[in-house]
Amino acid sequence: MTCAPVLPLPSSVRTRTGGALTIFLCACIALALTGFTAPGRSGATDMGGIDAIALVKIALRATSFAILVLLALSLNFHRRAATALRSFLPMALFALWTLATAIWSPLRAMSIGHSLEILMLTTVAICAAIVVDSETAIGKLCFVLFIVMAGACLFVLVADWPAIRAGERPAGYMHPNSLGAIAGVSLTILIASRVLWGWNWSRRLLIPGILVCSAALLAARSRTDLLVTLFVLALFLLLFSRRWLAVSVLLACGGLFAFMPYIGALGHLDQSVTAYFLRGQTREDLITGSGRDEVWAIAVNSAKEAPLFGHGYYSMSDSGMVYVWGKEQVQTAHDVYLHVLTGTGAIGLALFLWGLASLILPLIGSAFRSRNRIAILALIVILWQLIGTLFEVGIVGPVDAVTASFFAIGGAAIGSALNGPDSPEAPRCAS
Repeated sequence: MTCAPVLPLPSSVRTRTGGALTIFLCACIALALTGFTAPGRSGATDMGGIDAIALVKIALRATSFAILVLLALSLNFHRRAATALRSFLPMALFALWTLATAIWSPLRAMSIGHSLEILMLTTVAICAAIVVDSETAIGKLCFVLFIVMAGACLFVLVADWPAIRAGERPAGYMHPNSLGAIAGVSLTILIASRVLWGWNWSRRLLIPGILVCSAALLAARSRTDLLVTLFVLALFLLLFSRRWLAVSVLLACGGLFAFMPYIGALGHLDQSVTAYFLRGQTREDLITGSGRDEVWAIAVNSAKEAPLFGHGYYSMSDSGMVYVWGKEQVQTAHDVYLHVLTGTGAIGLALFLWGLASLILPLIGSAFRSRNRIAILALIVILWQLIGTLFEVGIVGPVDAVTASFFAIGGAAIGSALNGPDSPEAPRCAS
């Protein structure tokens, strides 16, 4: 892959922040590490379910949150500070509303914990908008995020290798869907960094990064994450790189599936691919979204019961429990919009959509009018999340490497898009 010459951000955007960037990156790393768990462990739904691992996560998140708040307060004089606060005020209001729903939530500890996660992530975005103020800072941010996520993929591949070798999904140290999301987003950041900027680290880590992240993506056996990653990367390469590369990838995949039934040598491949996508389920299960249609129907009925205020954040009923998939359990809606609606009502959903619009709309103009490359990167990551969270709740938590990346890159892009004049149009990159 070859890339266009690096164009620095406008000088009016730059303001020295001392060692703030290093402090910010360390806080992001700490938050990303809290995405791990231990084999056989289940999450806590009340104060009595908090174990030693939960206490470690709480300590890491609390320390990181305190550092980020102090960092933001210490940089209140910065030219970016006012814009950052104004841009993420809607998301902060949404976080405060989710915290208020804990008053009537049947799962009070869970509601409070996840509400604080949104406050943490919003603080990540505000700090990123302030401290990521140069091409060098953007490069460091992307490098750290990629290393953390690729490192997590490598760790899970090694630690859960016996399960992977046996044809099972690696679920010991994080949920397989979380692994698939981490692998997909890290692969997206790596390829976008290589195409848009061509940093040395993206060139050196391109092949090993693709191998590790692709292996983790395949091992996770998350159909959503795999298809979203292929779609987003194909779209990105089609728009911002040489189109023949994206078209070649799409034609190769399409041709493989088209001719598979007619080529004897590919007969077993057909069975393997089918088995991979079905994951032991039936075709009817696949059509219904692995049972998501059942939980979506429950979520719609739940929203009708508490349309304005919701049942309490992370709760789908007045008791916190719903009967789904053959048992009574605590369950999310497996769709971020239904999840927000059932937990926080129409008020919370309106605030959430306002928060997303305040993040996305300025980036669209900056990306396509002035070719702001950090805005382009942010839109790619945001698009990945917006599609993926039609089947999960990843944008709003829990805190892990993916959600930290979403808010860190989004915040950095807001800072560069709203605090400087339009930069000259960057020529298209080639790959």
